[in-house]
Parts: sequence; C-alpha cells; structure tokens
Amino acid sequence: MNHDESEFEQRVRTTLDSSVSGLDAETRSRLSAIRHEAVERGKSKPFLWLGFDFRIPATVLAVCAALAVALLMSPAPREGNELIALEDAEVALELILGEGIQEVPGDPDFYVWVDEILLEQEEPEHAG
Repeated sequence: MNHDESEFEQRVRTTLDSSVSGLDAETRSRLSAIRHEAVERGKSKPFLWLGFDFRIPATVLAVCAALAVALLMSPAPREGNELIALEDAEVALELILGEGIQEVPGDPDFYVWVDEILLEQEEPEHAG
C-alpha cells in the first residue's frame, strides 16, 4: 500500500470509530454481533477448501458425461431407411433423366382413337 491509501484508511477508520462511539450500547452490541456473524460466515464457506468453488466445473463435467452417454447409447440408423432413401433417389434420377417415361405419339388420330375406346367402354355401363 502506498502512503495515500493508508492515510485514507486511517481517516475512514477514525470517522467510523467516532460515529460508533456516539451510538447507544444496545445498538453497538447488535452491530458487533452482526459483524461477528458475517465474519464467521465468510470463514466457513462450503466447497472452498480447494481454494476455489468447484461446483461449477463439477456440474459442467457431469453435463458433458451425460451428453457423451446419450450420444453413445443412441440407436444406430437402420439400413432400411437408407434403402428407401436410395430407391427414392433412383426414382427421382429416372424422372430427371427421362428414363422409363414412354412418349405418347404426337399423331392426333391417336387421341381420337383413345376417345372412341373410352366412349365404347362407358356405353355398356349406361345401357345396363
């Protein structure tokens, strides 16, 4: 400590002592009891025997361990899901490449013929 700090402390101590001496005995006794209780609480802090509060690192370690166990115990993906995904990919690829899609003839007579066939198939249903 430098000289200015010690001088400041001395002035504060003198001011506090003079203000305490002006108090009645009951108030001084209560203040003294409160001060002693605070000092005792400060001395007996739990979990500080290692020099630091180890509850936080212990909690972090426990969470990491639980996460590791959860990841290791998670079920492996089933092969069936992979096969379905591959089949969907193959269908999509066929659609993109145009494989397996039969071209309809561009002849207008073809459409007339299809309409006639459909009408013939519908007529017996209406007749009966």
